[in-house]
Amino acid sequence: MMNLTRILAITLISLLLTTSGVTAINADLFKTLKVRQDTRPSVCIFEPSPDVTDNWNMLKVATLMGVYEWQVKLEQVYPDGDWVINVHDIIPWEDHQFKTTSEYKHCNIMINFEKTHNDKKSTALGTTNIQFQNSNHKFMFINVYLELIGTSKNIIIVMGEPDSFKVELKKMTLTPKQVRNIVLHEMGHALGLEHYNLTTGLRTGEHGMDRSAMYFSMNLNDSNQHLTLKNPDILMIKKLYGEDGWLGDKPVWITKSCIVLENILQGCN
Repeated sequence: MMNLTRILAITLISLLLTTSGVTAINADLFKTLKVRQDTRPSVCIFEPSPDVTDNWNMLKVATLMGVYEWQVKLEQVYPDGDWVINVHDIIPWEDHQFKTTSEYKHCNIMINFEKTHNDKKSTALGTTNIQFQNSNHKFMFINVYLELIGTSKNIIIVMGEPDSFKVELKKMTLTPKQVRNIVLHEMGHALGLEHYNLTTGLRTGEHGMDRSAMYFSMNLNDSNQHLTLKNPDILMIKKLYGEDGWLGDKPVWITKSCIVLENILQGCN
């Protein structure tokens, strides 16, 4: 496990039931973290401990897909910009298990994997921690949690003992597709986006992530859910970095929030 002092956690919460009863007004609200990367995104991915997963080869591919989705989409929308994301060779477990983040100063985004969250009551699928207090090494640290425990319960009848039963908590192991979705979302935080907040009611059959990849919850009941970047996500990156890419002329002021009406950003401040 990488040694990290947490300063701020932006958490993707797992809600298994679709949110309802949202107050209907005219527009949604999209916030930023009020920070952005000073240089080109430089990503280090840390192989998890062997006891965390036995499916690393597939999870590795899923992670890369979640990272590169941002580059691909930004290049499509703003083709004249330089949106290349540097992804370094994946760091084997044995090479980093006793090291600290200070030994990876070439990375400003780090992606780590744990079996479960330290808080056993947490339903977080991923967290992004801002580490910008050291001007010599500003970085974002992403944790992806591969198992959720206690999202529901099994009641088991003990065979041969009709009056006996036991209750055990069900364990859910995330699929590669779900890991890709989580990495895609957490990369948005690492680039400076906060959460997309609903203030207009969801239509029948609509989920918050149909409006933005930065909506705060994911439907784990849908194992085929394929998260994609939406227009507000790309427009908010433009607000933070401009159209020229990571190294181009950035806006003087960092946008704090925008209202979203029909997938268009308005009233930004």
